[in-house]
Amino acid sequence: INDHLSLKSISALKTDQSLSVQGSYTDLVAGPTQAGVANPPGLIGIAASGGGAGSLLASVLIREYQLSQEFNLLDAVGPVSGVVGYYYFYDHERMDLKSLAVGGNAKTPSPTAGTYTYSVNYQPTLSNAVFISQTYKITPTLSINAGVRYTWERKTLDTLNLTTLYEPGAAPIYPAPGFVYSNLAPNSNPFVADLNQDAHATTPKIGVDWQATPDVLLYAWASEGYHSGGYSFSARSTIGAGYGPETLWAYEAGAKTDWFDRTLRVDVAAFRYIWAGLQFNALVSQTPSISTTSNAGRASLNGLEATVIWKPKAVPGLTLTGNTTLLSTRYDYFPKYAPPGGTPSIGLSPQCVTPNGLRCTVYNATGNKLINAPDVSLVTTAQQDIDLGSVGTAYVRGEWSYTSRTYFDPTNAPLLGQPPYSLFNASVGFQPARLAQWDFALWGKNLSNEKRNQGIAAGSIVATTPGDPLTFGVRIKYAY
Repeated sequence: INDHLSLKSISALKTDQSLSVQGSYTDLVAGPTQAGVANPPGLIGIAASGGGAGSLLASVLIREYQLSQEFNLLDAVGPVSGVVGYYYFYDHERMDLKSLAVGGNAKTPSPTAGTYTYSVNYQPTLSNAVFISQTYKITPTLSINAGVRYTWERKTLDTLNLTTLYEPGAAPIYPAPGFVYSNLAPNSNPFVADLNQDAHATTPKIGVDWQATPDVLLYAWASEGYHSGGYSFSARSTIGAGYGPETLWAYEAGAKTDWFDRTLRVDVAAFRYIWAGLQFNALVSQTPSISTTSNAGRASLNGLEATVIWKPKAVPGLTLTGNTTLLSTRYDYFPKYAPPGGTPSIGLSPQCVTPNGLRCTVYNATGNKLINAPDVSLVTTAQQDIDLGSVGTAYVRGEWSYTSRTYFDPTNAPLLGQPPYSLFNASVGFQPARLAQWDFALWGKNLSNEKRNQGIAAGSIVATTPGDPLTFGVRIKYAY
């Protein structure tokens, strides 16, 4: 616009569709008996989505599109600089779900004891926000920054969920939403709802930077973050269908420093996070995979992080790096967690509010460690760059990382976590001098073939997600 103002516009449109299907068509149509057992008649010819012979395959179809528009007015007038902005976001998501659970067992199926679930959900989100952030230079080396953002959102859930029993000779028929449902078993009560929730949030930030010397920057800031609430696709009643927003106060202070003619860089930071209305995602169905979100309560985290980068003058081309993160985490208030049914022995824990033998249906996780937050994380690397003159350049790189015990569930049950482990990675690369745009490398990850888990999916059983084993690869890069 002029020497002091500029306007920036950012527009984005995204569409997305995914289909997940479980099972086999041969399980769902009349055909030859297998092992002398005929297919249950209640599994044949069930219609879906408007009538006609439909598939009984457990499936999840998700279709989504998003539109966003942002305007930024950037200003720089004397010692003041910053941005004033507006943000618009619209998201429309639809999920169609079909799942079945046959009664009895594989040898003696019982259609009358089985269930069939049909679900259609529309979930639009509309969000608007205005924000301002300005930095004022008090002196050439001391500046303060302050900002605030106001967000207004509307979440909607237009849902139809139905779970019914099989009836021999009377398969349920599910037309499009708004039509009549027929051939339903007794006591089949569809959950039909059109729910809305509005949310407003004003989130501030304030900070200070001091360039104490040309090689030392000291800083401190505090800010509030906001994560909107919403609705769960898996809702079967208005009670518990929605969950509230999550807010986070974050505080950080630290230093960024260079030493010895900038051959050594040391950055340190101390931080504290305080959550209110902490959102937690829990698995409620495994076939198909369905999870629901609720508000766990309050949680806090204290942390210390240090990063070191050293290029010793005595060894040209050598770069050594190290990063250490220390965490102390806690659920400050999480009195009613529903543990996965496959978690053994926690019914004996004094934190189990509602024991069921060795199982537990309601667990008080207050005081336990946060999930996916190990106390200690270490990463070190060493890379030697080699100048090959007119031939090009090469490098050899090694990496070692360590992660202390990690919990994947608020119960902190050992079975639902990962013991401490280390990983070793290495790579060698070459960049030819005459083809500087090309880069070739050989790499290997998890060289010790460490067996570890990266997560769990616990329902009536505990299923783990394993980390990658010993893996080798080739990488070719071209820069243009």
